[in-house]
Amino acid sequence: MTERLAYYSPKGLSAPFYDVVAHYDPTLKGEVDFYAGLIPRQSWVLELGCGTGRISLPLAERDYAVVGLDNAPNMIAAAQAKHAKAAPDIQARTAFVLGDMSGFNLNNEFDAVIAPFFSFSHLAPGALRRFAMTMISRHLRQGGLAAIHAIYPDAIARPSAVDPGKPVLDVAYDATDNRLKLYVAAQSYDADTGRFEQQLDYVQVAADGTELRRSAETLTYYVSDLAADAEGSGLVLEDKISPFNTVGEMWVFRKA
Repeated sequence: MTERLAYYSPKGLSAPFYDVVAHYDPTLKGEVDFYAGLIPRQSWVLELGCGTGRISLPLAERDYAVVGLDNAPNMIAAAQAKHAKAAPDIQARTAFVLGDMSGFNLNNEFDAVIAPFFSFSHLAPGALRRFAMTMISRHLRQGGLAAIHAIYPDAIARPSAVDPGKPVLDVAYDATDNRLKLYVAAQSYDADTGRFEQQLDYVQVAADGTELRRSAETLTYYVSDLAADAEGSGLVLEDKISPFNTVGEMWVFRKA
């Protein structure tokens, strides 16, 4: 029986192919434009759950200074590798650090804090989310903005039917026509806990069809009322919008 790994496990394929999957995900189109439209240029931004620097580095190219934080060492390593290859001015405006969004201290206040692509939704409801909101508030200047992209409850409360034998993504990822195939093996939702699980199978295939590598991984999201999570943190809900699609919604807070 194939071992099922946690998402972004060092032994899995979700981290190495994170950028490939995100590139082909139609629900993420316009992300960088959205944050650039929300936050004034030349602002100092903290990105929580920065992953490989997929948002941080393009924002730096638009004259933002960005610190990216992530709790997955392999993701931070990928971001730092990109950083090392970036132009000197981009390197000067970005930094990547290992840390957990529910408990960190950077000893700085930022103009804005963002948590893109459902990174906040990985946190279980309750203490972890309240701690994270407190951390966000502590790292924002007075009047600073926080934008949290959370998975939309209706998008996961009724999981759609899946065909484990049909890939939801099948793309060539390099010049030799090696391919990544991504399958949804199963998914479930527990209304009592707000927990949504997807069992995902990543398959790396050579151009001649030979299977090179496979990993079975579990992706977990939770839903909760983020305004309730923010109570007592000093963050005030300013808006809720769906800038990309109906899968997720952006919760915009302001530090009072």
